Amino acid sequence: MCLALMKVNLYRSEELSIEMMKSGNYRSHPRNLQIADVFKSANIIEKYGSGVKRVIKTFKEYGLVEPQFEATMGGVLVTVYKENLNSNNNEGVNEGVKSLLTLIKKHPNKKTPFFVKELSTSVKNIERWIKKLKDKEEIEFVGSSKTGGYFVK
Repeated sequence: MCLALMKVNLYRSEELSIEMMKSGNYRSHPRNLQIADVFKSANIIEKYGSGVKRVIKTFKEYGLVEPQFEATMGGVLVTVYKENLNSNNNEGVNEGVKSLLTLIKKHPNKKTPFFVKELSTSVKNIERWIKKLKDKEEIEFVGSSKTGGYFVK
């Protein structure tokens, strides 16, 4: 059964599909307004109804498999995998590290913001990949923090 076609009747009479939840394209109706307001006031949540979309984005940034969402009786079952399901559990990370190394070879003396833009990924991913490359002694940072950049050894 296709997840996109399943409907969940979580919020009053409005039907909410799994795809609507994943895209953030729906009107959120918190079940407990007092708790929701406390979380909003404490800046624990940015806006109502944006959590699922942000969780999926974060999983992708870390090279993990996107959580699976399934409609259940009156709710949603979320399955989260701690590792990638590919035969090589680090495939997403390894591909990122390889791409970063190639980019450093082509564009020496660049810093993290350049790599973030070129590889269309997060600062955290670039920092993680840089650490892996430094640990393997494949790259080094040369120069001051203001004028230096990364080079292949």
